Amino acid sequence: MITFDSGSLSRLGDLETRAKAAAELIVVDHHASNERYGTINVIDEHAAASGVLVRRLAHELGLPLNRDAAVCLYAALVCDTGRFQYESTTSGVFELAQELAGFDLPIASLSRVLFEEHRFAYLKLAADVLSRAELVAEKKFVWAKVTQADLRQHDVTFEEIEGLIDLVRRTREAEVACVLKEASDGAWRVSLRSLGSVDVCKIAEHEGGGGHRFAAGFTSDDPAEVVIQRILHAL
Repeated sequence: MITFDSGSLSRLGDLETRAKAAAELIVVDHHASNERYGTINVIDEHAAASGVLVRRLAHELGLPLNRDAAVCLYAALVCDTGRFQYESTTSGVFELAQELAGFDLPIASLSRVLFEEHRFAYLKLAADVLSRAELVAEKKFVWAKVTQADLRQHDVTFEEIEGLIDLVRRTREAEVACVLKEASDGAWRVSLRSLGSVDVCKIAEHEGGGGHRFAAGFTSDDPAEVVIQRILHAL
């Protein structure tokens, strides 16, 4: 079994049992917090995306690229670099993007599907959530939360709110952004983003999670306000 871009067994969800049962478990990842849970761990925390490692492996193995593979690798690259906006965007990233673009990728439609296309119901939910967002100016911190009641009211799924953090992190006055999402089991899935001077991975790791310096997360069963106070203390 091979896993990609997953820092721990728990991140695999329903596949965790199969991963534990695998005779050989190959872990391909670029998270600094990876728990190295595989029998073979292919990890480079300096890589901009796990897709970069996949391309490197394909080259080492002499495997030719085709258009389908190029589409997947481009999606991995553009998502993990925040559309080439994060500090992980290097000249090597653009070189790989240029190589992949040579396969006549549907870049415009991919970008729309990955980043811009949402149901109208999601936009209404986002409006409600953003109206309740809070800025802690002295900590340069902005946060918002999405409850199960919000999801039910707007008929939006948990998966649809994955990108909500990207709206919150646009706050000019904030260095760190946070979104708490209430899961069906009542636990909070906490997403953290940093503009650079704060290593949010350290905060996430202290809470039992992980990620990158600029993007990290964790899960907590504590009330949202308690979680926020701990993050503020860490900041």
